[in-house]
Amino acid sequence: MRALPFRFYRVPWLVQVIYSIIPGGNLLNNGTINLSGNYTSTATAGGNGLYTLGGSWTNTGGTFIPGTSTVIFNGADNQSIIRSGGETFNNLTVANSGAPAIKSLGISNNVNVLGTLTMSVGNIDAGTFVLYLSNPAIAALNYTSTTQSRIIGRFERGVNATGDISVPAGNPGVL
Repeated sequence: MRALPFRFYRVPWLVQVIYSIIPGGNLLNNGTINLSGNYTSTATAGGNGLYTLGGSWTNTGGTFIPGTSTVIFNGADNQSIIRSGGETFNNLTVANSGAPAIKSLGISNNVNVLGTLTMSVGNIDAGTFVLYLSNPAIAALNYTSTTQSRIIGRFERGVNATGDISVPAGNPGVL
């Protein structure tokens, strides 16, 4: 039996369980996909839409083409980005609903953000890996946190302008 490729066009979708893409299939998101569970991919996924995740992002051999998409991590518990060789996102947002001082988005390999990194609630734990914000605009880091969200571990960014530059790094609550 041959699986047909997935294609979604401006269709809101709420999934209550772990979401998997059929191997060899394609997911094209130009709308909104809301996942209360995990995103797991072994195929090609991309598009210019919005991915909202309450669970973790796992890409085990698939290809994610970020386009102009935004991926929002809004889980109440710890979340992870898992992909051997690293993952690239256009816009990445951490807006967790859990306790911000103890909940985090962990990365298991290098992660590159091409567009905007937004941190409103929750920490990013890079561990021994690198979170890289490659957009050189000062506004590419949108740090709106009122909860002292931080990047714990290695964070690198290129900046091609003068002005105040936010770097939310270090341990939460420790200056």
